Amino acid sequence: EEKTDQLALLETKGLIPKKVEGPEKSAEEGIPKKKKKPEKIEEDIDMLMKMETTRYLLRAREAYQRDDYDSAITAISEAIDVNPFSPQAYEMLGSIYYRLGWNGMALENWQRALRLEPDNDMLRKYIARLER
Repeated sequence: EEKTDQLALLETKGLIPKKVEGPEKSAEEGIPKKKKKPEKIEEDIDMLMKMETTRYLLRAREAYQRDDYDSAITAISEAIDVNPFSPQAYEMLGSIYYRLGWNGMALENWQRALRLEPDNDMLRKYIARLER
């Protein structure tokens, strides 16, 4: 179910072609294409999601460095739409909120990031600093 939702999201964003009914043919000679194994398809979807998430996070970092926090938050929101399990997205969002003085929102996002990446000692330090 979750993979189906992710696949639909990638299709709507134009990252993968929409499913075409009927026999699949290669463009060159009309030869039926070899079907991919489900495991390979899942790996491809995961890779596309990671690439798209990274693209948005890079855009967010650039905006953050220009002190354009609205654009940074928008880019991170897009990253989270593509991959709601990205600890980097929540960590970065928390850092932006912290910079803006919105400590409650910063704490909430850092805690979410820590749940996704429990071994992140830096996040533990950020959270401990805010919880004092």
